[in-house]
Amino acid sequence: MNSAYQRGLELSAEKKDAAALIAFESALADEPANHKAACGVGLMLQRLGEHEEAVEAFSRVLRIQPRISEAHYSRALCLSALGRHEEALADLDIAVELDAGYTDALYARGTCLKHFGRDDEALQAFSSVLAKNSDYLPAYHGRATVLYRNGNYESAIRDFSECIKAGFDTYDARLLRGLAYYRIGMLEEAREDLSAAIAKEPENGSTYIRRWQVLKDMGKDELAENDLKRGTELMRVEGVRPES
Repeated sequence: MNSAYQRGLELSAEKKDAAALIAFESALADEPANHKAACGVGLMLQRLGEHEEAVEAFSRVLRIQPRISEAHYSRALCLSALGRHEEALADLDIAVELDAGYTDALYARGTCLKHFGRDDEALQAFSSVLAKNSDYLPAYHGRATVLYRNGNYESAIRDFSECIKAGFDTYDARLLRGLAYYRIGMLEEAREDLSAAIAKEPENGSTYIRRWQVLKDMGKDELAENDLKRGTELMRVEGVRPES
């Protein structure tokens, strides 16, 4: 094995990304047809946030060794980071075609489809991930967000609950589950989730405004007014006009 490539692997494992990049580039200079070294270059550039250069590196991998699912997947992530979502989706389609069990690629494809509003296909992608790995928590979250925006509130609540119960307890999960509870009239549950969301992002004024609406509907006028005041103050600081 190329010694520079081996050194790159060691440095990468130690999260010394800049040094690993130099090692992989050295390995590639020694062996221009070494697709693994080219992939190492791409991965380090991706970690370092150099997405344009990473796209070029993964394209080089695929010129050396076409139809590598991991290279298509990694290039897709970089393309998405650059806002080039159509190209990203094309790469993810190929990655999944090459490896139907590639759950990371399936999940990323679902996220990309969700971005384009292709919700039925996104739901299918997220469900495919969960059929292969029921512990893949981001897929529950992805599916739940699509269910929520399509008005399937009870199903969204179930998926968000899976995330939260398993420790994938994010601001978005609490916010959207709270709003879903509100939509089906479960006001106390909505209040609890919105309070949890506020605890996670206490400077987000819009969440106070949403809890204000819940508290107002619960008849808790004094608490509601406190939230309205706090939310309005924060949103003025943010330069956002409060929702009416």
